[in-house]
Amino acid sequence: METLFIKHPYGVSVIGKSEHLKNPSMENIMQFKADYYVPNNIAICMSGDLDFEETIKMIDKYWGHMEPNDNIPEFTFEEEEARTKIDEVNVFGPERESVSITYRTPGNKSKEAKYLTMIGEILNNGKAGLIDLDLVKKQKVMSAYAYGWAMNDYGVFQMGGTPRQDQTLEEVSDLVLAELEKVKNGEFDEWLLEAIVNDMKLQRIRAVEGNTIAYYFVDAFISGKPWEEVVFEVEEYEKITKQELVDFANEFFVDNYVVVYKRLGEDTTAVHIEKPKITPLEINRTEESEFMTELKSIEPEDIEPVFVDFKEKIETKNIVDGLEFNYIKNESNDIFSMYYIFDMGKNNNKFLPIAINYLKYLGTQDKTIDDLQKEWFRLGINFNVFASDDRCYVYVNGLDENMEAAVKLMEEIFAKVQSNPEVYKDYVDGIMKSRQDSKLNKSSILWGGLYNYSVYGKKSSFTDIVSQEELLSLDPEMLTDLIKYLLNYQHKIFYYGPRESEKVCDLIKANHNVSGDYKAIPEAVEYPELDYNQPKILFVDYDMVQTMIAVVSKDVEFDKGLMPIAAMFNEYYGGSMSSIVFQEIRESKGLAYSSYAGYRQASEKGKSNYVFGFLSTQPDKMKEALDALTGLLNELAL
Repeated sequence: METLFIKHPYGVSVIGKSEHLKNPSMENIMQFKADYYVPNNIAICMSGDLDFEETIKMIDKYWGHMEPNDNIPEFTFEEEEARTKIDEVNVFGPERESVSITYRTPGNKSKEAKYLTMIGEILNNGKAGLIDLDLVKKQKVMSAYAYGWAMNDYGVFQMGGTPRQDQTLEEVSDLVLAELEKVKNGEFDEWLLEAIVNDMKLQRIRAVEGNTIAYYFVDAFISGKPWEEVVFEVEEYEKITKQELVDFANEFFVDNYVVVYKRLGEDTTAVHIEKPKITPLEINRTEESEFMTELKSIEPEDIEPVFVDFKEKIETKNIVDGLEFNYIKNESNDIFSMYYIFDMGKNNNKFLPIAINYLKYLGTQDKTIDDLQKEWFRLGINFNVFASDDRCYVYVNGLDENMEAAVKLMEEIFAKVQSNPEVYKDYVDGIMKSRQDSKLNKSSILWGGLYNYSVYGKKSSFTDIVSQEELLSLDPEMLTDLIKYLLNYQHKIFYYGPRESEKVCDLIKANHNVSGDYKAIPEAVEYPELDYNQPKILFVDYDMVQTMIAVVSKDVEFDKGLMPIAAMFNEYYGGSMSSIVFQEIRESKGLAYSSYAGYRQASEKGKSNYVFGFLSTQPDKMKEALDALTGLLNELAL
């Protein structure tokens, strides 16, 4: 960002530069608060089951005393000069390699911002974009993306990707830029524009379905857009034509971008800040402030909890013997979701996730993968299959008017999926590269490798995977056979949507395997948990400025009676910035960038609960921070 924005603050991180962190000015911080944290610069954005009269009274009671500032400093900035060349930036570090290509764009009130949003969707919408089909589904790169992001004064249009094995970052860059050239040449279907707009409408419907609508309020306030403009924004996108986009792309996308190559290697620019002398703040939890006394004196109205009666709310019946159907009617809109749920996953068959992910690159006897992706996008339907350790899900969701077509297409994929040896070869290469990249990811190392090793030892679901040798010697037909036979295993169907229960059942009977003759679920592999008689230390040497530490301790087996207590403990000890661990270690003593703790409950009976704590700190503060964390875990702070 600093190369794109030389004059504008967008080029500087929110927390500033290292020199700012070394010598922060409390006087400037308090002045900033006085200038901007005033009622005529604040919006309270709410969504939910609100009593408007009572809500406005409450807002007035608690916020009405604030004094406005009639002289809020006006934000001004110096215009950036026009970019006339390509800038290359090389960044080094231990994480996986990637490349990003970024153009500086006009702000969010411009017509160009909408063009850039549409072009981003034409390139990468997750289903039928040019990048989706030409690069991701054809496995020419590990991953790739494109999007437009408009802020108030300027915006960015960014594309990028990650390389496959033995592929250079320059090659990834060329492939992504070639897709942008296709937009400039008009090499995309016109129906794509209508499908993109329909997808926007679908997202708006989903936003109203929950409280996400409040974020639209926030965005309107921050961007300074009238609410009417936000409400009718999709209609403006509908007016955009293919020719407008092609003309704009040819005029706008010239050789003036910034390309950043994230390469493997030592980061020589890392700034090490010396450990300052910090006087711990004494946190007094015994004395009460005047505010606390007043707060405790308030007698809130009793709230009657409403506990959901699942037997009452969920209609359950058997379509045929062995095929359970669960139904909830959507009274809010015309969106449906339907899941086929299998109580089997990787632990039942370690090849299942391999087969499911292989499916994402395959067509059928009659349709190519491109045909399928385009059809899903035309229909406004999301289709996915995924497997966890103990469960597998097949689902479709989207516009109810297209539910019948969606179910037919989903069933067709499972019945007619076609294996492809060349696709499988690239798929295996991608798996190996992905595994290689995960070993470069510090979070994957800590919470994947080390955490599972601390709980299970060398053999766990995390490590018990299909080996490279097995993948290379495997007949891919075995994987497609597994997919074809998946619907023959015992499973349940869940539906949420506007259709009546009987009509949904009729649709399932007309398209799904309702023979009642289903295979039993294979027995799952069990991974016994370790017992510790004394503390054990596991570590990985990783080239980074900070030190990340997790503390894990085994407790009792799952007990539903502990659930409310555990929830309260997690909120008290690790739920937010006001939690005990964060306050004691970071706020009071300045010993960590991040710190939390909690009580992790098992997901099923017979498995153990665990106490855990986490620190991210400077190496020279590690011992002191770890002592503080273990002290809090050993003795409850009150």
